[in-house]
Amino acid sequence: TDKVEVNQSDEIGRLGETFNQMMDGIAEREARIEHQSLHDAATGLANRALFERSLGEFIVKAPADPLTVLLIELGRVSEINYTLGHETGEDLIRVIGERLSSMVKQGDMVARHSSTMFSVLMPGAAADDVQPIVDRILKSFEDPVPISGIQLDVTAAIGEACHPDHGSDAKTLLQRADTAIYEAKASSRLFATYDPEADPHKPERLTMMGELRKGLDRGEFQFYYQPKVDIA
Repeated sequence: TDKVEVNQSDEIGRLGETFNQMMDGIAEREARIEHQSLHDAATGLANRALFERSLGEFIVKAPADPLTVLLIELGRVSEINYTLGHETGEDLIRVIGERLSSMVKQGDMVARHSSTMFSVLMPGAAADDVQPIVDRILKSFEDPVPISGIQLDVTAAIGEACHPDHGSDAKTLLQRADTAIYEAKASSRLFATYDPEADPHKPERLTMMGELRKGLDRGEFQFYYQPKVDIA
């Protein structure tokens, strides 16, 4: 009887150990899957989903504190991909990601936002605090990036949006940082802070376009013509 009880106890112990190993394997696999879903494969950086989630969490945690978001749009990456292949393009993105990560301070977050865009989250930073790092980032793009013995020339345009001045949620801040990039490129600059007066995507503009269309249909416009004559 004692021998049977010992054998049963050993068997239960082995089953328990097997079960624990199986559960550890499942937990490890789930953790790996979650990490892959929130990080970029080429750079190892956070992806857009994790960046947006982290940005939202910072805002909820400290709704009155300043916070700055930078979006960095890279130029000529598509040309490099078409000419040298996507593998070279991904190597280029990885090197740029490493450079950006080395420029920010501890506690800031760098993410690969899209195929040709990086995002930077700077908790506690107001608009006036950001210029030094923007200058460093832009200066880093003045020199070509060496990849596989080839010097690759890449450009960058940066848009900035600040909490709470430019938005109180992650989606709005990212949208306005993207608009700031548009403003920068439209004025032949490399960097711009979101300016509501220059925002072409304001709801008021859409309303005005609708009113103009109705005004045309109702004949509410008056047309004035002033000829210009070359007297000479």
